[in-house]
Amino acid sequence: MKRFVVNILLFFTIICVCLLGLAFLVPPAKTHYMYELCLKNERLDTLASPRLILVGGSNVAYGMESGLLQDSLRMNVQNMGLHAGMGLRLILSELSKRLRSEDVVVLMPEYQHFFKDAAYGNEEALPYAVMYMGVSLLDEMNLPQYQSLITGLPKASIGNIKTLLSPLTRDDVYTALAFNKYGDVDAHYGKPGKFVEPEIIEGAINYRYMEELASLMSDLKAKGIRVYIFPPVMISSAYEINKKRINELENEMKSKGLGLKYLLPKRCSLILWLMTAIIICHIRLFMPIQCVLCIV
Repeated sequence: MKRFVVNILLFFTIICVCLLGLAFLVPPAKTHYMYELCLKNERLDTLASPRLILVGGSNVAYGMESGLLQDSLRMNVQNMGLHAGMGLRLILSELSKRLRSEDVVVLMPEYQHFFKDAAYGNEEALPYAVMYMGVSLLDEMNLPQYQSLITGLPKASIGNIKTLLSPLTRDDVYTALAFNKYGDVDAHYGKPGKFVEPEIIEGAINYRYMEELASLMSDLKAKGIRVYIFPPVMISSAYEINKKRINELENEMKSKGLGLKYLLPKRCSLILWLMTAIIICHIRLFMPIQCVLCIV
């Protein structure tokens, strides 16, 4: 019996070593969508101040025209949006290391980040972030993040190898080649869109993470970094089915000192909404840390 247990442990040890080798010794697939995280960080590190930094998931990656913002606001713009599955906790933890005094950060997270454990990421995206950015990310991860990493690492390792053997092209859209120099995906311009059924927000508000977020916002403010939290633009049908949860989140954010303000009417384009809101905030008509809600 003892020998059997030893053999089982040895087997799983070998499997773990092989997985770690596949994950961290095999070179990154530079056309993989998640490899864009490395490129965004590299550009942000070298971008001259003043800087406007857009942060969020794929809603920000696919929905912005940063060049228009840069030309209009006369600030260097970097779109850091990529994948909500990384989790807001990891996204902001990694970003905060790269921020400077006088940076302006516009945070537009998907609502789901604030419910259940979504802020801690999932097995679809978080393992890629660790594989491509390095094991230094492990120092700041909590238990739910480790669970997502361990669960998703085998699939992510295989996905990286597949992309290495069969590189993606810009026409695939879901690739690092789809981004422009500002960090916006623009390869989908001119392509037919498709309707996606509105997603229902499920689960309870993650009050523990809300406390952590409020603390981080306070720390960034003390360092001279201005942060504006914008809930994502969504279609009216999605808002209607999630109105109760969104109102709950609004009340919770207010209780944490992250007050919501309504700047524009219910129907507005994303670019008009963002540019107007940023310009208003930039001339300091409102408090430095606030939340702006716009429903289209």
